[in-house]
Amino acid sequence: MSPSFALKLAKLVAVVAATAVAVHAESPPPAPYAERLEAFMRTQMQQYNIPGAAVAIVRQGEVEHLAGYGRANAAGDPVPSDTPFLLASVSKSFTALGVMQLAEQGRIELDAAQKGDPG
Repeated sequence: MSPSFALKLAKLVAVVAATAVAVHAESPPPAPYAERLEAFMRTQMQQYNIPGAAVAIVRQGEVEHLAGYGRANAAGDPVPSDTPFLLASVSKSFTALGVMQLAEQGRIELDAAQKGDPG
């Protein structure tokens, strides 16, 4: 999986699912891509009728960007960056992405027998 494909997959999952994990952290300084990301989020939210989303970007273990977009509820309250959303089955896609990245790095073998594997 190429890095650009992984990034596109991550974007697709974020946009289609419109979910994010709440991150409790100090707001970092604005990232250099913050304006482009905001424009992207607003466009995607309008195109896919997403009422609200929160985005957290973590790079090398540090929170690089936190932002909330849209409405949190029917009353129209804004979405703060620490708004929790239910991930449900979306976490499966993130897990698969992480496993494939580890396999590409040679850190795990997908076909290796696992503890408790009867075969």
